Formats: sequence, structure tokens, C-alpha cells
Amino acid sequence: MTPRMLLLALFALAGIPLVSGVFYPALAQIGVLLTMVVLIAALVDLAISARPTAVEVRREASDVMSVGARNAVKVWLRNGSRSTMTVEIHDEPPQPCTLHDLPFVIELPPDSNRYGIYHVQPHHRGQYRFGRSFLRRRSLLSLWTLWDERLLDDPVRVYPDIQAVHAVELLARQNRLAAAGVRLSRIRGRGNEFDRLR
Repeated sequence: MTPRMLLLALFALAGIPLVSGVFYPALAQIGVLLTMVVLIAALVDLAISARPTAVEVRREASDVMSVGARNAVKVWLRNGSRSTMTVEIHDEPPQPCTLHDLPFVIELPPDSNRYGIYHVQPHHRGQYRFGRSFLRRRSLLSLWTLWDERLLDDPVRVYPDIQAVHAVELLARQNRLAAAGVRLSRIRGRGNEFDRLR
């Protein structure tokens, strides 16, 4: 957990009478009282706010992905608390890659299951692993940022983009190989009957 700007601003405002108490001693007592009020409010906010630790996280992704393509990853969340939570999710995908649709925010009613989808675009072929998932939310009074992280060590293999092969195959079936960059050419010294696809 980390204090938010609102909490720091409240402590700063409460500290003004304390500093002024050097010149006006009566203000020092007001400053102490205000500081205690802010401190109690911060502690109460922590006590009544459900922690992200109450959220179960499960990543659902294919164990084989295509390099250069957008591969969907689904993150399932289950709220085990008795209060509604709005949670921000970030995930640690295989590297190197480009991420799309992260982080995302999802609202979780009590005792419910929801999911969010983001996309991973791997840059190289090989064997990689997913890493941690990060959860973050505001406390009820917005005085704290509550966070948690989970290690979801999922392996993934990245292969050449099979979808591109399917696209060329489809063009071939439609007699549109020129659109895929394939053209007819003659082999030097031979006749037309030896035409081949380059």
C-alpha cells in the first residue's frame, strides 16, 4: 500500500497550523488535533477497504503463439470479498513483445467471476514464460493505493505466424497468387513447358 496525493495533501494542510504554532502557540494545538483526525481517517480507510489479496487471478493463454501476430490473453478474476472492487490489472508477458490493451480496469461485484482480455505481439521465435500479474485499487476513501502481485509462471512457445501461411493458401485457391508476391517465370534455356512458380 502507498499513500495517495489526497492523503499527503491532508497531512500538509494539517501541518500548516503546526508550523504557525511557532509564532502563535494556540495554533499548534489545532495543528495536532487536525493531524490526529487525518491519521485516524487514514487508518479507518485501511480497515474498511477490501485488499486486492481477496482477488483470485488466473491467466488463460495458448501455450503456442505466433510471432508478429496479436495473440489474445484472457485474465480471469474472482472477487472473494463481500464488497465491490474496481481493480486495475497489469501483466508481465513474455519478452520481447508489444503489449496491447494493458493495463485494463475491471469492476468485480462480491463473490463474482469476471475476465479481461489483452493482446501480446511477440517479436522473436523461441520458448518464453509469462511472469507476474499486478493488481491495484484505490481504498474506499481514496487515501491509499492498495496493490498486490501474483507469480503466474506460464510457459509459452512462439512459432512463425501460421495465419500468414493460411492467407497465402487462400489466395492460391482463389488463383490470386500475384497478390501474395508469387509470379510465373521461365527458366533460362528452356521452353514454356518448363514454367515454374518462383
